[in-house]
Amino acid sequence: MRILHKSKRAVAPVAELINKLADTPNEDLPEVLSQIDSWKWPRSDLNAWIKVLNKFDEILEEAIRDYDIDNLQVNVFTPLTKKTICEILRFERLLLENSTNRKTFNSYDRLNSLMFSSDLDVLILALNLLLRPAQQYSSQPAVSHALSISTPRLTSLAKRWPNLRDYDINLVDLVTEKGRPQIEALPTEAREVNFVFYRKEKEKEKAPEGDVFDTVAQTPSRKATVTLSGPSNASTSSGAVTIHIDSKTIEEKPAMDILADAIEAYNLLMRIRGAQVMTNAHAADREKLVVVRLLSTAIFGHTHSDSQAQSSLFLYEPDLIAHIAELLQLDRGVDVQVQTAAVASLDAMSRYRSKIQDVLTAVNAGVNHGILMALLRKTVSDIAQPTSTLPQAFLLDNVLYGYNNAFQLFCNARGVEILVDRIEVRLAC
Repeated sequence: MRILHKSKRAVAPVAELINKLADTPNEDLPEVLSQIDSWKWPRSDLNAWIKVLNKFDEILEEAIRDYDIDNLQVNVFTPLTKKTICEILRFERLLLENSTNRKTFNSYDRLNSLMFSSDLDVLILALNLLLRPAQQYSSQPAVSHALSISTPRLTSLAKRWPNLRDYDINLVDLVTEKGRPQIEALPTEAREVNFVFYRKEKEKEKAPEGDVFDTVAQTPSRKATVTLSGPSNASTSSGAVTIHIDSKTIEEKPAMDILADAIEAYNLLMRIRGAQVMTNAHAADREKLVVVRLLSTAIFGHTHSDSQAQSSLFLYEPDLIAHIAELLQLDRGVDVQVQTAAVASLDAMSRYRSKIQDVLTAVNAGVNHGILMALLRKTVSDIAQPTSTLPQAFLLDNVLYGYNNAFQLFCNARGVEILVDRIEVRLAC
């Protein structure tokens, strides 16, 4: 949403960057933003960035409108559009991390729309950006309303996929080589989608002759891929409608095309995506979808109450915290992006009084050789290397911020000394 109040002046180095981004043509913006891989300016006031933020909002609004993301994005982004959106989202996260007056940020309606994007890279960046204000407003009343978060949409992203629950596939199996044989050995039924919903009487009365359900049932080209069963007479009382999507369709067609053939429902979209990543054709998206789920769980934990989390998440997966903690074990070979999202998720879960002990137990917080201490030692060792590529979010925002005694443990492991040495190396370059 556009910021209306007048912007403030920034100090000279920051003002130059603001003017440069404000004057850069939209088509050249991704190239300019991609060159800003870290923050090299003084900490700024976000009020000084209003002109740039409004420009970004207009670009995102245009993309959301042109690709009909709020309804159903069937067409994929052009390379330029995708790069522009991704660089804007990445830079805005960087800007929030290095600015004061972050409550000025007001692009939550755009982020809520991008949560329905068909592009997983865009979805991850949108969630990663939304996580920062969610952490800032954590546990405050009506925070989900303040951030314009769609609770049903966020819940669908955070829930365990039914096909994983039925075949006992855990998060760690999706992101490690050790779990690949188990996934490849799954039966065909694990790569199919069965979805049941109830049509409301009002919807049936208003449904036109070309209603999507009737169309799917009658069009030969779609009948072969998406099967619906249920009340066919519009005058019949409300009843269950079952959607079945075979594994061949799941593997060969984009998720949004399958959804368009069936029904516009976010729960169904996540089931389709969950079934798709079980196929070899979409194996590369498994890790991305796990990151999406972890970031969504983190945002949910910061923006929803204990009772909501219990009824929406833990009721269906009581051992969720233990499954997330598995991703932090060093011998699993889990990618650092997944581990970063996992720590953020555990941090959010620890905000619930009923779950704090579960989190501490899952990471063996009181054990010298447990998951948490092993992770801290590895982090200290990694940042001591001049070639370290460990992201800042993994170290400072999560490991140290997430647990009360983490900073003391970090200091005891000579973390501060090594961090200072690391900074000196970077400055000398």
